[in-house]
Parts: sequence; C-alpha cells; structure tokens
Amino acid sequence: MANTSQRFLGSRALGRVLADLRFKCLDIGARQGITRDLLPIASAVDACGFEPDPTECQRLNQRAATGPGPWRSLRFVSAALGAERGKRTLHLYRMRGGSSLLEADLEIARQFARAENFICEGTVEVQTVPLDEAAREYDLEDAVFLKIDIQGAELEVLRSGPRLVGESLLALRTEVEFIPVYKGQPVFADVDALLRPAGFVAMGFVEMRHWRRTTRRRLTLAKGPLPYSRGQLAHADVIYFRNPDLLRDDTPAAVQRLLKAAFLALTYECVDHAQAIFARTAVRE
Repeated sequence: MANTSQRFLGSRALGRVLADLRFKCLDIGARQGITRDLLPIASAVDACGFEPDPTECQRLNQRAATGPGPWRSLRFVSAALGAERGKRTLHLYRMRGGSSLLEADLEIARQFARAENFICEGTVEVQTVPLDEAAREYDLEDAVFLKIDIQGAELEVLRSGPRLVGESLLALRTEVEFIPVYKGQPVFADVDALLRPAGFVAMGFVEMRHWRRTTRRRLTLAKGPLPYSRGQLAHADVIYFRNPDLLRDDTPAAVQRLLKAAFLALTYECVDHAQAIFARTAVRE
C-alpha cells in the first residue's frame, strides 16, 4: 500500500503514485557509486551498478553491505559489458576514471595537455558480456533507465542491447565524445544515429567538458603566454527520453510505463515533457 505521507516535489498526490512504482535502473561504469541523477525517486529505484574494475567494485559492494542508502535496493556487479561475450583487456590508466577497453591515443591526449592522464599503469583481463545477456542474467530485462559512462565503449554496448534499448528503456544518460582520445572511438554523431531510430529524443547536454591545447585548466587563468582561452568541446553527457508519442496507453502495464516515463522526466526538471504524459486520458484517469 502506498505511503500517503510521502511527497514528491511537494505533492502528496504525486507521492502516492510514486510509492506504487518500481524503477529498475542500470549504471554502467559505476565507479564511485550510482549516478545521483535519480535521487529524487531513489526510494522507488532498484539500482544495479556495473563496474569492471574488481577493486573498485569490491569497495562499492562493501559500502552497500552496510545498507542501500536512499535506494530501494542497491547492488554492484563486477562485470564488463561489450559487443560480445569473450575476454577483453581493461586498460588501467593513471587517471583511473579514464580506464577503458580501448587503447588511449596518446598523440591526441598530448595535443590537449593530458598525456599523463592516459599513461597505462596496468591491465586486467575481463570477461565481457553483451547488454541484453547481462539484463537476462541479472533480472534487468524490464529496466527503464540506464546511465553509461565507459570511456569510449558506449556505442558497442548500446548496440549489444537491441531488446533493452529498443523496447524496455524509457530514459538514458550516455557519455559522448567529440575528441576521440581513444583509438577507434565513436563520437556523438555515431551514438545519436543509433538512438534516434530506436525511438529516443535528445533532451539536452549535461556536464559538458572543454579541453584547451596548452593547459589542463579549463575556467581559471593559466601560466604562460595564453593565460585565458575557451576550450574545445571534448566530451559531455546527453540525456535521452523515449518519445512518449511512441508509447502505448491501452493496458494497465502500458499506463504504468507512461507514469514511469513522466517521473523520470521530472527528475531532470523536464516538467512540460512530464505534463504531456500526465495529460493523456488514460494516464490522467
């Protein structure tokens, strides 16, 4: 039974609806924990993080063992996702957050004063699994949200989940690149070309990062002959929502998916997008 004292965005009515919903959400590349984007609906989120670095995954699971925190449930899986099942090499770069299945292009990194970040300090052999197979294995086939940040391998993983991406997900956040700092790395246009035909619309960029050529500093003044310059767009995260016009409303399960889509939109402050869903007759009733 819904907790009638719960509120969402100050609304007790929305709180009652949220209390009856469950959101299975994936965070692929969960170093340092589950994305904070979903904190407004955390009490309804069953969160599963995928982190291929075994040391980091162990640390996260040890912390999760003390309690799920704000999440309805929380778990981490020491698995790497990839285009197919098989053994791959995870490159552990000096900047651990940049560790990747792809080899760094040090010449590109050097052009933008970041070569030190991508010095490889070791490798780990990991077993990769396609996204749809991982969803079946970990009971995530009905997941509605996915965040993915795996340093250049986002496109191959999204391609490996045609059922999850094409049918189940309602929203996703993906890192996209504009400067290919890894060899053979896809860029934003490649990711967008996959997601739009799958029924997703881009809602906006978040955490946009710009790189300068003479310094790693971005916004503050730097030493040298060029103390200030705007940088070149290097990478960013994009929020995608499934186009609600493509979602059915002819069954109770379909209406529930629409409600989940609306709450996911509200977590990103896309109120008019959510209202367009709430205004549908079946949802309103």
